[in-house]
Amino acid sequence: IHGTHNITVSGVTAYNNKGHCFFIEDGIEQDNWFIDNLGLNVVDAQWGEGMLPSDQQASVFWITNANNNLIGNAAGGADTCIWYAFPQSPHGFFEGTLFPNLLTPLGIHQNNVVHSCAQGIFVDHGPNANGDTGDGSWWYPRDIPNFPQNAVGSDIQKFADHVSAHFSGSTVYKCFNIGVWARGDSTVWTDMKYADCGISHQFAGLDARVQNSIMIGKSQNVGTPAPWDYGRTRIYNWAGNTVLGYKFYHDVGPTALMNVHFSNYFTENLPNGIIAEAAAVGTESGFSSAYIGRSRFFHITKYNVDSPFLINRGSTSKGDRNANMVDTDGSLTGICGAQIIATSPWIRYDGKSTCVFHVEMNAYVCPPDYPSLRELQFMDNTNSAIFASETNSSYSDSVGKLFPLYGTRGNFAEMQATPFGIPNLNLDVNLYNYYRNYIAFIPQNADYFLEYPRGTPRDLTISVKYSPFGDYVNIAIPYPPGTTFNVTFDMNPYQKCNVQLST
Repeated sequence: IHGTHNITVSGVTAYNNKGHCFFIEDGIEQDNWFIDNLGLNVVDAQWGEGMLPSDQQASVFWITNANNNLIGNAAGGADTCIWYAFPQSPHGFFEGTLFPNLLTPLGIHQNNVVHSCAQGIFVDHGPNANGDTGDGSWWYPRDIPNFPQNAVGSDIQKFADHVSAHFSGSTVYKCFNIGVWARGDSTVWTDMKYADCGISHQFAGLDARVQNSIMIGKSQNVGTPAPWDYGRTRIYNWAGNTVLGYKFYHDVGPTALMNVHFSNYFTENLPNGIIAEAAAVGTESGFSSAYIGRSRFFHITKYNVDSPFLINRGSTSKGDRNANMVDTDGSLTGICGAQIIATSPWIRYDGKSTCVFHVEMNAYVCPPDYPSLRELQFMDNTNSAIFASETNSSYSDSVGKLFPLYGTRGNFAEMQATPFGIPNLNLDVNLYNYYRNYIAFIPQNADYFLEYPRGTPRDLTISVKYSPFGDYVNIAIPYPPGTTFNVTFDMNPYQKCNVQLST
């Protein structure tokens, strides 16, 4: 559909199509209806064959403007079954048109069926001006019924009201990578049914939730397995990955699961020493941190589930080391308000002996009165960066070219010389620099002594995120006697005050 509005495509069957099948081409098109269509076995275009570069990762439905409607369609056999790929603004013939694609509210998405794709429903990676879809694109649906042609996206994002994007009644199965992936604000998924996906659902977003839905890890639909599949068609790279219902992502939240049933997430011991593990909920490995302590579960039910929650085993990633979440009503752990926390000594409060380690979760379950956890971050700004090409061995250690940071909480001797958090290697793609950034989730209302063995940085940023009024953290860091300080206190990005201190 090219430059066209208010039409209906209904009852169409498409098979063996090359490149995107049913698709909104330039992103200007609105109020179109796709009803009861079937698309199967979409073939990726080769270089130079497609209309768009993304035809090389073809989808059954390619939607570049959210204000369109998909009802009762079925899609299967493609890289992506339904791809919501919102650009910053329209492309092609309509390039230069002022239209806020990344701010446009969703039309209707209802009662669709997707199966046998790598990604089932994928909301991310809109095309840039060159048509490339390699970068993530955050969707901020806003209430903009009368979009002023002279406005800019940032103004609308700042002043317009949030609106929720409602996806309902869809069935997602046999998607070997992920059933649903959604990056953006306020997406709500209701009456969803998932089965036999590598990961059923994952958010990279804010204020997102799944509700009144069911996730089945391993159903009776075993497919047509090859001999090496051991009795059922398996997810991509299944031997090394855990089958998960819901998977937390990094640096996002809050998210919520409400009235969700998990079934048949069980671990299998297969021939040749292969362990095919499964869990209802799991964490993302290899990323900076998991703000999942702000996320909540309500009214969760389970059947034949070995592990209700699993932190990746043997991982040293920041996400896994900082993982924590709250079982609001006890439906995951049986303890109302319980906190599930990782095994890192920093996230574990030594003064509490009531936390119980659960092997099946690779995590501790702590009582409701466990201290609240907040993210504490240290950024070493000295000389801005260490260049990636630097070979000075004094900066080298097992985790990268970083000044190490060690510390102790209170008087607990077992934490002496414990590395603080996990270093975060932020690569500046423009300057090719590594910034020295340490992150940890810590219990509030406690005293911390932190030390850089190679010398405290001259320029240091310390931040605590999501800390309510009244909570505190006392931090002691050694500096040479007579040091003069220039302290910038920045609690509100719109209000700054400088305080001069000296010893």
